[in-house]
Amino acid sequence: IGSTFTFTFSFEKFDQIQKYIESNKPVLNNKHILIVEPDIEVRLNIEDILYTYGSKPIICSTEKEAMRMVSGKRYNFSVILLDVSFSRDIVKKLKDINPEVIIIGLSSLEDNSTLYSHYVNIITKPINNLKLLDTIIRTIHKDDISSFELNSDIQNEEVKEPITVKIIVAEDNQYNIEMLSKMLANLGYKSVELARDGSEALEKIRKNSY
Repeated sequence: IGSTFTFTFSFEKFDQIQKYIESNKPVLNNKHILIVEPDIEVRLNIEDILYTYGSKPIICSTEKEAMRMVSGKRYNFSVILLDVSFSRDIVKKLKDINPEVIIIGLSSLEDNSTLYSHYVNIITKPINNLKLLDTIIRTIHKDDISSFELNSDIQNEEVKEPITVKIIVAEDNQYNIEMLSKMLANLGYKSVELARDGSEALEKIRKNSY
């Protein structure tokens, strides 16, 4: 027998962000994008985001799968999102098969411009929805960046929200705790506290704001 908690949050509507997303959705509409990422949570998260933007993401977890996907004739990939933990050789091999495809690296490192210069661009984990969209659009339209200029205040606001939100997780199952913690980290939420039961959660809520 567990406890059920209901929370109500009020969020400000970011009209400018929504307008930016809607105006640029056609750029990714119906485009096949290959996601090559060993972490299943990150892989599925990116897939969900790209579906929202109207693209057709295909996911895989290994270099062998990626080579098979790109070598086949079923999909014409416009972009490949490739985790940088894979060998550098895979980038060359994929480009040899499809010279026109855009390969963007997925990295957990903040300063990665010199380490991964063989990628067209880099997206830093945890994946931020707006940053993902913005990076792909800018990379596809590298000859016309100005028309897709993202207001820095909007981007900072989008990034800032997950960092400043405080979350409490009330759960006594260790597996669930690890899964929830990993999912929240992948989404960019850093301030997360754990409570082993309802009583501990209530005590924490009395002392802190979440």
